[in-house]
Amino acid sequence: MPQLHTFSGAVVEKPTILQPLRLGYVALNDALPFIVAKESGLFLKYGLDVKLSREIGWASIRDKVEYGELDAAQALAPMPFAATMGLGNRHPTECLVSLILNLNGNAITLSRSLLEKEGDPVQALKRGDFTHRSFGKPTLAVVSEFSSHHFLLRKWLIKNGIHPLKDVHIVTLPPSQMPDILGNALIDGFCAGEPWNSQAVRAGTGIVVASSLDVDPGHVEKVLMVSHRFATRRSETHIRLIAALIDACEQCQDPDLRSRFAAILSERRYLNCPREDIEVGLEGRIVTIETHQLGILASQFLRFDSNRPSRKHCTWILKQMQDAGLMRGVSVDPDTLAKIVFAEEYYESALKLRSQMGRLEQRVQQTTTGGH
Repeated sequence: MPQLHTFSGAVVEKPTILQPLRLGYVALNDALPFIVAKESGLFLKYGLDVKLSREIGWASIRDKVEYGELDAAQALAPMPFAATMGLGNRHPTECLVSLILNLNGNAITLSRSLLEKEGDPVQALKRGDFTHRSFGKPTLAVVSEFSSHHFLLRKWLIKNGIHPLKDVHIVTLPPSQMPDILGNALIDGFCAGEPWNSQAVRAGTGIVVASSLDVDPGHVEKVLMVSHRFATRRSETHIRLIAALIDACEQCQDPDLRSRFAAILSERRYLNCPREDIEVGLEGRIVTIETHQLGILASQFLRFDSNRPSRKHCTWILKQMQDAGLMRGVSVDPDTLAKIVFAEEYYESALKLRSQMGRLEQRVQQTTTGGH
């Protein structure tokens, strides 16, 4: 398929493939845009030679982006802010968000044993005997301290009269390991994305008590994270990458493709997870104790301009980080930080590129069909 080579308005049908690109992701349903872009040839359409790298967890993503082992990555929305500010006793590394990959998609799963003991897992967290746990408190897991999962869990606990610092012990774990660790009774619950809640439910060890839609609907979830160094040195590659992923998000929106997507995600090279567990999240079939569904995750990849790295998303992230006490002692002005991290100008350039590509494809189609 003809492709664009420059961003000055000139169109070249057969561009030279750019320098190979290393793109990291974590095994989750919402890695779908990366995988769709790879499998559907969207990266090649924009002249990109992409190697996908499945990482065990978000600490690996953070480290490899900061040290240049990954050029770009799927990331938790707060991670680029944390990296830029050097939070977590780390050296500051300026990072950018040039694309929102998806909204929503998380759930809170508690051990089914809590339900069996008290008949109400929430009351079991409050009244149960946890002397066998560290600090004598229930142990709950999140994927990172700097994550919407942490913020959602905190909000849900507070809503139910449970103090997130005094009444529970929160640890961090890779999402794919959470179902097994819950099944081995080493934690009492977790907040993670799909398909790992569904896997715990199918194993009979977990029960979903709340989802993103119950706690904070429409929250920003995953983003495209790059270092400032990459964005400036390889700006053409960066813009092409954003454009390809916007195209992929558009495909992820199509409900008719969900079955095919679930089959691809389930493959060993990607999520390495049973297809039926993946389908539950993509189709929104998890019913929580609070009577809502997890939500059709595919509908949250491209909706109402949600992919734009807007000030609204930025404000939400910074407020949650402040509320969680993660920015104590930080003197960075929020407006300045927003301008550093949320790079909307790259997104705008990618939209222009997609428009150019659309016009080119239309001309090619007209030429092929003889103008009819």
